[in-house]
Amino acid sequence: MISVYKSFDFSKLNLDKNILKHILNLKANRKRLISLYIVNLNKNIIERVASSGFTQNLALLNDDKFDYRKNTRKFKELSDDLFDDDLRKIIFFVLNKIKARTGFNDFKLIIHHTFVFCKNSTATTNSPEGLHQDGMDFIVSASVVERQNLKSAKSVIYAEDKHSKIFEVILKEGQGILQPDLNTDLWHLVSEFSQIDLKKIAYHSSIGFNIELIK
Repeated sequence: MISVYKSFDFSKLNLDKNILKHILNLKANRKRLISLYIVNLNKNIIERVASSGFTQNLALLNDDKFDYRKNTRKFKELSDDLFDDDLRKIIFFVLNKIKARTGFNDFKLIIHHTFVFCKNSTATTNSPEGLHQDGMDFIVSASVVERQNLKSAKSVIYAEDKHSKIFEVILKEGQGILQPDLNTDLWHLVSEFSQIDLKKIAYHSSIGFNIELIK
């Protein structure tokens, strides 16, 4: 859940006591940084730009429920010292794979640096929206940086009927999934995970790419 709940006094809304109790018991278990880039592969240029907000206007959910991702969200930006040579190498590697398929050289790239954890036997997930599309030309849904004490956290891709699994894997550290997204029949999610050892915290650290072709 988003930690903004800690800074808002819900007791002033005259809510039902059971609802208020549930809200006050919500705990943040997901942290995210964001970074935005314009990339030209012909010139080997990665230009970092400030993010004014993140909106997924073309995102889709598995059902007709309200999709909060279509609202503009503002995340803390990745610090400059973490925009290092390793991240540059990953960016060029991913985008050159897409260039080989599409012929495009120019991209808008949004990277989500996500840390999700669970404790006290409470399961959580890296995709609370459930089965979905992100509304981007290409995505790297979750490239795993580190996973500790995790049970499950499967990356699953479904076919057009949203029931037939066409790919399922528990990604290891250093692995990710690059796939087309917008205007495709592919749907994806990351399943819930929980602790193996209940005495220790479990966490999943990953980077996800939203990639738009600049035409």
